[in-house]
Amino acid sequence: MFDKISNIKYDIRLDNRPVESKNIFRFAYILDSYKDDPKNYLVHTISSGQTIESISSNYYGDPKYSWVILMYNNILDVYEELPKNETTLKEYITKKYEPKNVVELKRLAPVSILPKDGTTSFGNYNGQIVYNENIDMGVKWDSITQNWSPLQQMGYPVPSSRIFNISCNNWNNPEKSTHFLINDERDPEITLFRGGTYTFKINFSPVDQFYFTTDNGKNYWAPHRFYGAYREGITEKDFYGSNIITFKVPDNAPNTLYYCGSNTRPFNNNIDIRTMSNVIRIRNIEDFPYVSQNDTNALQNLNGRVMGKIVKIKDDFYVWNGMNTEPNQTNFIDGWNFLNPESDTSYNVGLGFIAAQNIPHKFTHKIEGHIISPATYSMMSIEDRNSYVMQSKYEYEEEKNEKNRTIRIMKKQLLGKFLEHWEGTVA
Repeated sequence: MFDKISNIKYDIRLDNRPVESKNIFRFAYILDSYKDDPKNYLVHTISSGQTIESISSNYYGDPKYSWVILMYNNILDVYEELPKNETTLKEYITKKYEPKNVVELKRLAPVSILPKDGTTSFGNYNGQIVYNENIDMGVKWDSITQNWSPLQQMGYPVPSSRIFNISCNNWNNPEKSTHFLINDERDPEITLFRGGTYTFKINFSPVDQFYFTTDNGKNYWAPHRFYGAYREGITEKDFYGSNIITFKVPDNAPNTLYYCGSNTRPFNNNIDIRTMSNVIRIRNIEDFPYVSQNDTNALQNLNGRVMGKIVKIKDDFYVWNGMNTEPNQTNFIDGWNFLNPESDTSYNVGLGFIAAQNIPHKFTHKIEGHIISPATYSMMSIEDRNSYVMQSKYEYEEEKNEKNRTIRIMKKQLLGKFLEHWEGTVA
């Protein structure tokens, strides 16, 4: 590219001894009317492993004309504007969304008997907050009054009810679906709490019935068999045909369950391409952090309605999903998603990658197609939110990467004339 540009004398070292250099102040560009004329170009989709040099060789018989392809597509940054392979894309996302300036929060210390002076192991400073088991409420030490003041907004968290809407990624033919859509998310990992009651609404005909199982896919399996089906705490009209499943998680529920379909072999792509399954984590509500930085619920009030806010509690990371609890409620657990589950292979690429999967980029109306921001979505009622589907930062980067695969190639028969014009213009 620079071979075509004329030289000038330039004091590049600022020592009054000018040297011959390329005149980078001279430039040329391709007119939009020429670039956008379909008669002048072919459309090419960049496949994995292809470089601009190899594409130039394929179309022009020489890799040195790669600059022509870049210029024709107005590509200035080859790293940002050309598609990345899977490994590079994961590394890019991991680095880009690595949490910065993470707020570290403290666990509330549960105590049955409060220290009278607030100077024990809790420290000698104003504003110390603990959870008082005797009154089932958070309290704050006030050094002026020398009293523990109850915090009405900080009762002990309890499992809250939640509704999961189950559909398929092929609405017209569920039997051909390859994924469940749970609250519009594809085969997500689910966390449930012992003692909580959860409703699963099946929004498709029960040809591929959704059910719970202890089977991880490594044992015996056959189509239309509910092998390892888990039924404790589950109520429904007809286990093999109900449209609504209610699951009150018992205290003895195992730490790990699975959901899948009767025609799906979970977690085994070699046997069945239909991967409509994932893990259900069963947790104790008391094992989850109940934390604060001040005299209110910091996890709610500190972050407001800013979706995607990440906090750290000891070695664990959580992301705010925008679900605000009502003012008269004390439970805030539903508003935070745990970012580093025990066995998530994607965690190997870094915390930033998992964060990108949980941070929303935009929300799109399912019917009308208009787009709203995460901030707007956070202020909506639960009912209104059901009309929108989320695109995560990870999905956005993936979509952008796929768009970068489509480029225009100036037709070979025009290359000679183009190079002649280019040389005359820049020189």
